[in-house]
Amino acid sequence: TADFSCTETFYQVSSIKDVRFGIGNTYYVDKQGVLTIKIVQIPKTFVGRPEFVLPQYDDIGKGGKGYALPRFERDGIRLPQRTKSNYLSLEADCVSTGAYCSEIPSIYEPTVCFIGFHQTGYDHCSFNMANGRIARYYADFSWVILSP
Repeated sequence: TADFSCTETFYQVSSIKDVRFGIGNTYYVDKQGVLTIKIVQIPKTFVGRPEFVLPQYDDIGKGGKGYALPRFERDGIRLPQRTKSNYLSLEADCVSTGAYCSEIPSIYEPTVCFIGFHQTGYDHCSFNMANGRIARYYADFSWVILSP
């Protein structure tokens, strides 16, 4: 319907931080040509109302039916359910040669953690402290100190 959209055009931002703190419809390309996007869970039947939206668990689904994000819930525990029909299709217009348009890309592993930290999950980095504790920060830059 006109109230919902099924496609979204991503727009370029000036840093990885802008991608991380965005709602999921941005991208960043660094000097080496590495593309960074934020993968977010989207509803099965739409991506916007009609503008792109990052749905929350309590958002009502299309047509007022169910929830926008399917889940299984029991006794206060909520588990997201995957949807089988969603997909992300990346299309690019390469107006120049080089940088992944006409050449085989070189191997490049971006640094995702601060110096001294190591990546211990897709969304967090950790540091083993001298006292046996572990300092951990997450993609949203929140911190926690874990006891041994």
